[in-house]
Amino acid sequence: TGRARSGGSRQGDPDVKKYAKGFLRIAFFIERPTKLTREWFNGTMLYTRHNPKWFVRLFELGNGATESRLDFGTIRPDGIIACGVPARFLQRFFRKRGMGDVPIMAFPQNPYPGVGTVRFDCREVAARAIDLFKRRNCRHVVYVGTHLRNGIRLSRTLARAFADEAGRAGLSCSIPVRKVYSSIGIRFSECDEIMRQLAAYPKPCGILAYDDGIGRDILDLCRLSDISAPGDVYVLGMDDNGLVCEHAHPSLSSIAFDYERTAFQAAKALDDMIGGRCGELPRLVCGVTGITERASTQDTKSAGPLVARAIEYIQANACRPGGIDQRDIAKH
Repeated sequence: TGRARSGGSRQGDPDVKKYAKGFLRIAFFIERPTKLTREWFNGTMLYTRHNPKWFVRLFELGNGATESRLDFGTIRPDGIIACGVPARFLQRFFRKRGMGDVPIMAFPQNPYPGVGTVRFDCREVAARAIDLFKRRNCRHVVYVGTHLRNGIRLSRTLARAFADEAGRAGLSCSIPVRKVYSSIGIRFSECDEIMRQLAAYPKPCGILAYDDGIGRDILDLCRLSDISAPGDVYVLGMDDNGLVCEHAHPSLSSIAFDYERTAFQAAKALDDMIGGRCGELPRLVCGVTGITERASTQDTKSAGPLVARAIEYIQANACRPGGIDQRDIAKH
């Protein structure tokens, strides 16, 4: 199972052949480490406890799936898990090297020829978000999508589901034509336009962001625009990345997904594909475990805006040198 390269392959070595027969070589591809890929890898490795013949090797492609980044070698894997990496790219890569069609399970991925897929349950995501915004008495709802290359199709599907659920709930809905590009930070060239849109939306307004990074940036722009969040605006992210959500100001509520359990099921489906036990290609769905509510969707009518501001101040300053006391909170 070692790394074999052209000109240096040990596949003919009897010891390699002996041990290789006892394992299924699984290539686990990610673009970069994220909460999603960590939890998906955890669920995959949980499956290896039930199937010790699996030998999983992790490949990180960096920013952008390009063949020049694929440091793979010449050994054909028995199966592939593609987490955030387009299935068509991996299919093309292995076909060009004469390895044929390797069984692939891909997430997130809409149905694709020759590939087992796992997709998000966009209807459930939209329904949960709309339900929360209705409970906050929002007059208007907004979905902020992305132009991030690997997320465009998912973002469009989410936008359609969100608009449909808003219509069923009798809420007016906006889906900005110009979407943001990444969760690393909304580009400066887009900030002014987004702030104008935030100011123009009917209040109170509920905003669902494509991911937690975009949700955090929207909260920052609300502060710059003197828009009360929560209160005038309620912001909800997706992925429940605590590192991002807890350090947003105010802290960001987020939709949490059932990654590990779904990854375990996907690994089992891939095992069935490798063993020829699938009558048809697996089509799995990753559901929602719930919404982790934080300050960005707090009910200001029941708690009061002063309480919301006090909580935000405590979260931001409790660990500063010298600490804070009641007088500091009251002054703020």
